[in-house]
Amino acid sequence: MKKFTLLLAAIGMSTVLMAQKPSTENSNFSLEGNINIDANNGITWTAPQVRMRYFVNDTWAARVQLGLTTTSTDDGAGTETSSSNIGIGLGAEYHMGGTDRLSPFFSAGIGFGVANTDVGGVETSGSTFGLGIGAGMDYYVYQNVYLGVELGLTWQTTSLEDASNSGINTSALNNAFRIGWRF
Repeated sequence: MKKFTLLLAAIGMSTVLMAQKPSTENSNFSLEGNINIDANNGITWTAPQVRMRYFVNDTWAARVQLGLTTTSTDDGAGTETSSSNIGIGLGAEYHMGGTDRLSPFFSAGIGFGVANTDVGGVETSGSTFGLGIGAGMDYYVYQNVYLGVELGLTWQTTSLEDASNSGINTSALNNAFRIGWRF
């Protein structure tokens, strides 16, 4: 039994050591989820935010990102606040040479969204628009499975009813840790 366990461990380690970034001949698509570090709220899991990429060639990739976010808080005095956001983002990535397992890239994109907020029974709805740039890397830990990091900066404008707000979104510096699958 001990030899069998060692054999399985050796096979598993060899596949991890042999992992390479795939080429567009084998796999043009990737699907991923994000874990973000928010400067105000700490670690947040953005699993409802899913990104799909299409690799045109080994250098360029187009990406589409869909997101659904809902929050609800109670201030302890009986006032409940809830919000929901639905958004879509479109972008492109430029992948540099890197190594057999590492794929560094630069990205740019635009995003659109719809937001609804309810504070103590008063509902407000509106929209968002944003532009972003970033840089990141994918590290292939297993055949077609990667872990990634991405840092970016976003300019965003939000319009709710009669009010409008715009500026650089520093709390969403896109400190994203990603896990993805390329197929």
